[in-house]
Amino acid sequence: MAVTAQAAALTEAHRVAQTQNGALVAYVVAQLWLRTIEPEDISGSAANLVARLIPLLRQRRDFSAIKARQYYQAFRKAEVQGGDGFELPAMTELNLQALETSLRVTGEVALKKRIAGLPLGGDLPALTQQLLVKQAIEETSVDISGAATRHVMNGGRDELSNMVADDREALGYIRVTDGDPCYFCAMLASRGPVYDDLSFDESDPRFIGAGEHKVHDHCGCSTEPVFDRKTKWPGKARAAETAWVDLSRELGHVPTILEFRRRWEGRA
Repeated sequence: MAVTAQAAALTEAHRVAQTQNGALVAYVVAQLWLRTIEPEDISGSAANLVARLIPLLRQRRDFSAIKARQYYQAFRKAEVQGGDGFELPAMTELNLQALETSLRVTGEVALKKRIAGLPLGGDLPALTQQLLVKQAIEETSVDISGAATRHVMNGGRDELSNMVADDREALGYIRVTDGDPCYFCAMLASRGPVYDDLSFDESDPRFIGAGEHKVHDHCGCSTEPVFDRKTKWPGKARAAETAWVDLSRELGHVPTILEFRRRWEGRA
């Protein structure tokens, strides 16, 4: 949570702004999906939707990136003496192919897979079949909106990663979780400040995304730059650390991901 109260407040304001941006994207994408997808022409309607989404997602990703750059400048000024002398690196370009592929896989491909697994046909009433397909479309809206949110919020995440890497005054970063992080994000946050920009390379490969900060769809995590080893921990990082340490002592060994998940989710 930074060293100064001003920087801590900046981190919280940045987290809220990024989360709100992601929530807006998730809502809009889900609603457009529900209004656009035609069961009789999944491929065509999904392709039309992706084409409509690209400009919006590009704009919201740029918003995320710009907010991150503004936050970094203000945060650095609050934490570092003479901290307004850092020249920001060029903004990271959107990987359009990765975005389009992600939207297709979590949208069109996921929906076709769901529908293929439905017990359609036979003596099943037509209305029941329609309801099952509708439910599949609704479930897929969660998938595609989550993927869109991840790509948009990666705009800010990637900017923070690049600025920390380019800044000689920066020691590293610390993960900033949302108010209710999943077990995996909590586990990463439990490590506190990270002084190696490759720290996420060994994380669960299922949690992938652009950049080095492994995140999942619908993830609300960000990062806070670290300029002092006495920095306080933001978000749920300390609570996660306590849970990890306590579990390690109880088990007598380093917990597995599954063991930590059970503890974090209150199942054991």
